[in-house]
This record gives sequence, C-alpha cells and structure tokens, in this order.
Amino acid sequence: MTLQKMLRNAFIALAGLAAPLFTQAEPSTPTAAPDAKSSELPETDESSAHQGIYPTFTETADLQSGFRYKIRNVRFTQTKDSVAAIQSGTPLTVTLELLHDCAQCGDQLNQVLAGWSGQKDAEVCIWNGKQRSGGGVRFGRSSENGEPIIYEDNPGAAEWVTLQFSIPTPLKPGVYDLRTRYAQAPNGNLHTQEAQKLRQKTYFPVLYWWSKDRPEGPSAEATIAKIAVRP
Repeated sequence: MTLQKMLRNAFIALAGLAAPLFTQAEPSTPTAAPDAKSSELPETDESSAHQGIYPTFTETADLQSGFRYKIRNVRFTQTKDSVAAIQSGTPLTVTLELLHDCAQCGDQLNQVLAGWSGQKDAEVCIWNGKQRSGGGVRFGRSSENGEPIIYEDNPGAAEWVTLQFSIPTPLKPGVYDLRTRYAQAPNGNLHTQEAQKLRQKTYFPVLYWWSKDRPEGPSAEATIAKIAVRP
C-alpha cells in the first residue's frame, strides 16, 4: 500500500471522530474570507487527504491593496507531504517557503503564525520581520522591554525564504488543519536556517494573536496542511 493510500485511509477512518473540523476544512467551492484572497486560491487536490489544502496561501487581511505574505511548498519532514497521519502527542517538523512583501506595513515588526484549527492560540511564530523577507538576519532591541529582537528586513526586493520549525500536535484524536495568520506584536521568533543557529527565547505573547479579531482563529481558507491524529 502506498503512502498516499495509507494517509487517505487514515483520514477517512478518523473523519467521524472530528466531523465538524473535517467538514470545515474541505469547502467544495472556496469563498472569500478576511484572511484569504479568493482570486488566488488554486483548486484543491481531489483526494480526500489533500482536499481543502491550498498549495499557495496569500494573506491580505487589513490591507487596501497588495498582500502581507505568501506560503507555499509546505511539507512535514516525516511524510514529505502536506498531510500526515500520526500518533497522539507526536511532535512534527514542518518546512515551508514564505514570501513577506508588505509595502503598507511601514517600519513595524510583523510576524507569521502557525497553529491548529480549533485552538485558542497559535502554536509557533515562524517568521519575524518588517516589510520584506530575505536579506539575512538582523538584530535589534525591543522598545517595549529591551529584549533582543532577531528579525528580517530585506533592503532589496522581497525573497522567498525557507523556514523549518517543530510544532506539537493535539492530544485528542481527530483531523486538524494546520493554518496560518499574521501578527504585529513587539517581538516574535524567526525560523530561517540562519536564525536557527542563534539562541532565541520563545516569545509567547505573539501567539495570542491567533484569535485576535478572529474568535475562532484563522478560517478554513488559511489551511496549508492537515493531520489525522490517531489514538
């Protein structure tokens, strides 16, 4: 049995354990939402496991034009795919490519978050920077508390950067979407290859942005990967 068939069977078997989540994650026709640009949402894969996952996600929230960031090529290292069937409590490692190019963001720090559908807070801050991604790591101090800031602020054109991070998984069996949204906290964490060589303190307040102005967290249109958690 191929990996794709195994994953598909696991998702089908667990669909009944998390019916509301599973149904929400696979819209038959993607619709516009505050955190997605519907005109840029590609058609979903026809397989049960991949349905509702958008190969390229674009965050446009609270902007008059343009976009904040894009995410593509999301993979769990354990499966080399954007879907995974795992045991409850097993941590996952994720790699993805991100392009942050927010001309309207000014000189403010911005973050990109990742987390699970149905959760109150994000699990991890994956990018921290100003307008444009790429250009290498920069260092500064928080104006709020003087803590070190590790961030990106490309002086040239924005570049796609590869991020890798570990994310804990839900303990309750079921099907969960890996989703994303932006934040504008005083500090965050950066998960580029260069930044991972540096000692970083996890900045927790930024994770609370997950449900800020979105009581249910990011909508289904912000889905970039999916897991089936087995008992």
